[in-house]
Amino acid sequence: MPGMIKGETSNSISHSPSLSVSTTSFSSLSHVSAHQSSSSSTSTPAQLTWLQELRSEERGLYLIHLLLACANAVANNNMEYTNVYLEQLSVLASLTGDPMQRVATYFMEGLAARITKSWPGLHKALHSTHLPFVMDIISARQLFFSVCPYVKFAFLMGNQAILDAMEGEMVVHIVDLEASDPVQWLALLQELSNRQAGPPHLRITGVSLKRDVLEQTGQRLSEEAEKLDIPFQFHPLVASLENLDVDSLKVKSGEAVAISSMMRLHPLLAKESDTVIRTDTDYHSHPEIHHFRSSSGGYEKITSAGRDEAINSTGEIGPERGLKRSRETYEAAAEVAGENLKVPVDGSEAVDRQRTRSTSQSDGNGSCVEPRGNSVPRPLRDESSFSDSGFGSGVVQRVLQKLQSLSPKVMVLVEQDSNHNSGSMPDRFVEALHYYSAMFDSLDLTLPQHCLERVTLEKFLLGQEIKNIVACEGAERVERHEKLDRWRIRMRSAGFVARPLSSTAALQAKRLLHGYPCDGYRVKDDQGCLTLCWQDTPLYTASAWTV
Repeated sequence: MPGMIKGETSNSISHSPSLSVSTTSFSSLSHVSAHQSSSSSTSTPAQLTWLQELRSEERGLYLIHLLLACANAVANNNMEYTNVYLEQLSVLASLTGDPMQRVATYFMEGLAARITKSWPGLHKALHSTHLPFVMDIISARQLFFSVCPYVKFAFLMGNQAILDAMEGEMVVHIVDLEASDPVQWLALLQELSNRQAGPPHLRITGVSLKRDVLEQTGQRLSEEAEKLDIPFQFHPLVASLENLDVDSLKVKSGEAVAISSMMRLHPLLAKESDTVIRTDTDYHSHPEIHHFRSSSGGYEKITSAGRDEAINSTGEIGPERGLKRSRETYEAAAEVAGENLKVPVDGSEAVDRQRTRSTSQSDGNGSCVEPRGNSVPRPLRDESSFSDSGFGSGVVQRVLQKLQSLSPKVMVLVEQDSNHNSGSMPDRFVEALHYYSAMFDSLDLTLPQHCLERVTLEKFLLGQEIKNIVACEGAERVERHEKLDRWRIRMRSAGFVARPLSSTAALQAKRLLHGYPCDGYRVKDDQGCLTLCWQDTPLYTASAWTV
């Protein structure tokens, strides 16, 4: 695959619709249909037929190129190019195709939604019937739990960390920051009932804004505790996490406290008070977009700031599977997309000409036209979620400091391990594309291609996350996942000390993955934290903390 690509990386992900590749079979991708004339930016179906004839490998590369180019065109408010890219994406993307086609569908929808948000009335009209039903979301979450190891991994690591910390304790109080699912605690009750010293007196405080969910959870757990003869109390607390009053948790003297946060803290980043709004031009002045170049050992990821991160990429991309090796496909296309690709920030800059693919009567030479600038409302501005000077004034830090004041023996933190909280939309677009490509790739080996359950899971769970990351800003953008290193800084700033997960936890994680039919899952130990990966891509990280 590396020998298939030629070209140099650029200093941004600015793109025009031309590609340059070394193989004859892929050379047709350099003739992208953009404009039939200076007065039209719409291609006819016949002129886009060649896109449908691409082999799986070529299609995957080209889809990624189009997505990166379209993201930059949207960020630059270049509606002419945006329309061209979306038109071609709509031909290649598919809800029931290979992993790259499926993930491209939701990134394409996210970009389109970001544009229409500039016209609130139009956006609401177009999406008025597209809102998912509650039952669809519930079904998607249940499927995600049953067919994927991610949530099971989170619950398993959380329970093992609590069991290790509470060994010998006879009065235990668990504070669940998102008491929406009793499954984790049902498993913990079973483990506690088997303790040699006997089960402790257990009290669980569930924090949620949904009173009915708390009541159902409490009833289910109380019934199970009674069967197992475990002294048990459930304390429902109807409250928002950002306004949590620690006194309302009613922690009593002599209780050993444990806190469980399962993917619960990252939405609070949308409420940070020290939000800094950046304009689109800030992105071009201070680019932080990842670029890629080939190296002898695979692909090496390079940032514009000069930071190098080695990427392990062995194996070829098979034509029969669009993302059999999602990392290699992703980075190869990113390298192609970086070659000689420029989109103007505004009408004052020169525009690289687009090569128009000729009709069947033509001799194959494309004509070049320059896209015209459009006067339209500017899309949503990129934002920085918090200043890099410190974490002390943010909502998350205040919540963590309140929790730290409870002196917990252990706090378990599980979060998605990726940087989807960048203030630059193109920057987080790249990170999200990498992350969700791996997620969709793992699903491809778990559920059949045309399985309705897989469509439900991707559409109403992962697809909604993707569109939130791409289309939304401000308080509306709640999928603000961050890397483990950022959470380490936050936890330490709040007064927590790392408590390495035990070897028993690592063994439990490996046993969990042995129950899945594919060998792409990995568990990585990172200084006492355990990360669940697909191939080499980190997806979820569990960490434990104390005071």
